[in-house]
Amino acid sequence: MRARILKPEEMKRLAAVKAPMMPLVEPHNVAACVVEDDAGEIIASLLVLRLSCVEGLWIAPAYKKHPGVLRSLLRLAWAVPQARDEHWMIGGASDDSPKMNDFVTRLGGVPLPLKYYVLSTGVEQCQQQ
Repeated sequence: MRARILKPEEMKRLAAVKAPMMPLVEPHNVAACVVEDDAGEIIASLLVLRLSCVEGLWIAPAYKKHPGVLRSLLRLAWAVPQARDEHWMIGGASDDSPKMNDFVTRLGGVPLPLKYYVLSTGVEQCQQQ
């Protein structure tokens, strides 16, 4: 038995994997982690996807009524994943924030049929001040 990451040309071996986000992520941003038995058959898999996530929208109160501020901010933020050759990004809005949910929907956001969680990799991280 061995664990490894599939090469891009081997991705077709994962035909049975149901991963709703995978079609939205470019192949160069997918790592397919697999465990193979001694005969080389895949007996377990887990995808690691790299994609941009937008969060933490904030505008100074004195500038909230200035549409150019938000427009400039969004234009710049959208340019980041485009420069990375990404076609999608994720962003969240809490269930108790209908105003933010409406805003994300007006931007073209589509709710995902999943609940996402933050998982530690075990590597020491920056502490927020």
